[in-house]
Amino acid sequence: MARIVCLANSMRPDGRCVAGINIETKKWIRPISKPGGGIPARKVFIKRKELSILDVVDIPLTNVCLQDKYQRENRIIDTGDWKIIDQVKPEYLLDLCEDDSTILHNHEDRITSEELEKLPFHEWKSLQLVHLENIYFRRDNWNRRRWRVHFHNRGKHYFALKLTDHVVTDKLDKGEKISKNCFLTISLAGPWRPPDDESQPERCYKLVAGVVELKC
Repeated sequence: MARIVCLANSMRPDGRCVAGINIETKKWIRPISKPGGGIPARKVFIKRKELSILDVVDIPLTNVCLQDKYQRENRIIDTGDWKIIDQVKPEYLLDLCEDDSTILHNHEDRITSEELEKLPFHEWKSLQLVHLENIYFRRDNWNRRRWRVHFHNRGKHYFALKLTDHVVTDKLDKGEKISKNCFLTISLAGPWRPPDDESQPERCYKLVAGVVELKC
């Protein structure tokens, strides 16, 4: 059993991507149903309430130790019910944030599998919580139904990452304003390459899987 503060509950083709930080160890956990798989959507509805970012939730996990070189935070869920215990305030996240001068290993919107495999296992990570005060949201130029999160990190590098937080997406679709002062959960997707070009290296794209507004 792991008790985490939920920092992502986003949509993916085969269900949901849930992730959070263990209350005791302060380490990331991404519960999954199987290697490479998401969470069945029914799992995130607990007593008819959808799991929300900032909820503190108990999740039963197996003892299987995955050596996933791209998403080393992955843990297989066990049988049993998920239980929402509490909810934290946004300010709780201030002590959990990481240095944003580098976003998941480099200064680009992706990292190739070759780059990742050059790193020692203990340095692999696919989740990062950052606090930024200069973000804004725009429609994706290639898919107008999607949004991207634009920001400069502390190292002055520019990012425009796809947003997969469905709650914030719904707000933006309704014309609601989102604060520029936010916590972002940035996640690294699994490896992918264009299906029509095997000569290109596999790459893992960075996504914004969770957004928490911090009101000024």
